[in-house]
Amino acid sequence: MEVRTHDDPAAWLEAVLPLLMLDEARHDLHLGLVHTLVHHPSIYPSKHLWSVEEAGTVVGAALQTPPHNLVLAQPVAEGANALLADEIGSAGIQLPGSSGDALRRRPSRRPGAPVRGTPRDG
Repeated sequence: MEVRTHDDPAAWLEAVLPLLMLDEARHDLHLGLVHTLVHHPSIYPSKHLWSVEEAGTVVGAALQTPPHNLVLAQPVAEGANALLADEIGSAGIQLPGSSGDALRRRPSRRPGAPVRGTPRDG
């Protein structure tokens, strides 16, 4: 698996849309935020967009519009979110928290701890 960072919200959406549409209701926040990023970019002047790919298929995705929480998509491959967390931590991005069903089964870390390997509940 490989994490890709995206600068263009429209390109990110094109890449991750098949994953998000596997459960449209679960991913409504992702879809709404990326719509805003594409059509009203001045609302969120800063953004982080990631996808996780395996064998040419997107198996995980996340976005963040600072100072807001990281929003994770429901992954379809084991380890996709851990790989995202490693990439985000390695980039030195400080997250205030995270949201996504995939996190609810993971133990919380202490508030303010840097991301290292596993996202925290937000």
